[in-house]
Amino acid sequence: MKEWIVHTKKNIPEIFEYDNGEIDNPMMLWIELHCLFDTAVSTKNEDLIKRIFQEVHYYETYENNPNGDDFSTAVCLAFTEHLLDKENYIPYVLKYISRQKFIKYKALLTYHNDEKKIFKRFETIYR
Repeated sequence: MKEWIVHTKKNIPEIFEYDNGEIDNPMMLWIELHCLFDTAVSTKNEDLIKRIFQEVHYYETYENNPNGDDFSTAVCLAFTEHLLDKENYIPYVLKYISRQKFIKYKALLTYHNDEKKIFKRFETIYR
């Protein structure tokens, strides 16, 4: 079994409860984790939300990209760039993403969203 599957299965076993073998690459994993995040936010499952953000932080760094799999790209494209797509995600963005990371994510966060609207809204929060 691939190291990244073992790692994620240990930390977020919920993601594999209904998997019928479709999660076979990092991008598919993060698409599924985004769907799980959406469900967790809707049900206010704080523990699961926290564990998902812990996975994000773990795989953002190059050192944690096993065997050359580009996890950081998968995390960015399938998860991070969608964090402002829904209003109910915002409290968790504020809770789990520092001001420095928020600024670092600017291009990702504005890809699907209006840059001026986003940064005007967050400028008072992230002073």
